[in-house]
Amino acid sequence: MSLPTRKPSIRLVVSDMWFDLLIYALSENTKNISDQNTIQSANALMEKLLKYSRPYTDEKTGIDCADIRFFPDEASQMIWQLLVVCGFYLDEDVDFYSVLKENHISNPGKEP
Repeated sequence: MSLPTRKPSIRLVVSDMWFDLLIYALSENTKNISDQNTIQSANALMEKLLKYSRPYTDEKTGIDCADIRFFPDEASQMIWQLLVVCGFYLDEDVDFYSVLKENHISNPGKEP
């Protein structure tokens, strides 16, 4: 008797252009980052996306799309990879964390 297959619980459907951008971001992280864990994660995600995503054409719009499935830990890794690539373009004068702290002080809530 075989074990049941786990199905990833997070679904992301993107156009072919956005799929290309996800792969590009991961590819950039393999070239421009010195942290080996980030590089390994980017390579693993890129391999998974290229192997297991399902291409299709949306019947209503005619747009080529990719149906991507993630397990929660993979979705978390993908978000981290996108943050890393966005970090290349961060304006160091921007400080949204201070705004977050101010909002937290004026609207205190429970600790996470």
